[in-house]
Amino acid sequence: MVFRWTVWGDTGKFGELLRHSVGTFRRWFGKDVRYIVCSDDPTSVEQLFHGEVEVMATRSGPFDIATGIAWQKWCPAVRLAPGESEIYLDCDVFAVGDPHELRNFCSGNGDHFLAFEQPHPLPSLYGLFHARIPAAMTAPNAGLVGQQPQADLTADLVREYEWWQGQVRNDPAAAAVWHYEQGAVASALGSHFAAGRVEFLPAHRYALVSPRSNAHLDELDGMAVIHATFPSHPAFHLFQKVILANSEFA
Repeated sequence: MVFRWTVWGDTGKFGELLRHSVGTFRRWFGKDVRYIVCSDDPTSVEQLFHGEVEVMATRSGPFDIATGIAWQKWCPAVRLAPGESEIYLDCDVFAVGDPHELRNFCSGNGDHFLAFEQPHPLPSLYGLFHARIPAAMTAPNAGLVGQQPQADLTADLVREYEWWQGQVRNDPAAAAVWHYEQGAVASALGSHFAAGRVEFLPAHRYALVSPRSNAHLDELDGMAVIHATFPSHPAFHLFQKVILANSEFA
């Protein structure tokens, strides 16, 4: 089983979030699982974790990381460990209770994919990809994407990337839109959803928390994982005591 994260640019800016994101999943899944952080500055990540995680460089991969922002999440490869259950996580995703549904997903040897449910699937969250996403599909959030051992999103995501490149090649402003990668993931999952191979984590235990989503939450009893979205990550600061209590790196 593999948990993976990607950071780029100023590692220090995201260091605290990343450290506790990794720390909370280590708390619940133990040290026998592989924890991998991909970065364009591997040395900074190694200094942050002192050998507690595997570190990979993002300087190669299927995507031209010079032209996309969040596309860098999928470098150096969409699949780091083919044949194993693999979970991609944003650095503002934290385990705050027993994530037994996630554990059950990872224990299977199937070909299913996994995602958070997006509570407010506005077209702007998927950008140019909005029209490519099946209307009947539950809206996914790309902050957590799981692949069972026989599942591999590589070809689907590369196809979406190549389509996107054709759309934005002459539009630098469009090329920099952050959420296009999330739209690409949603579109890439479309055919698998139609085939019954996409699972969504229960929204009452796996929730996006921000001023726009689940803003009413004032405690995390019964929650398993939160995605503390928004630029300033207010939910991380609001629930920092709970997050640190669940982090091996507190």
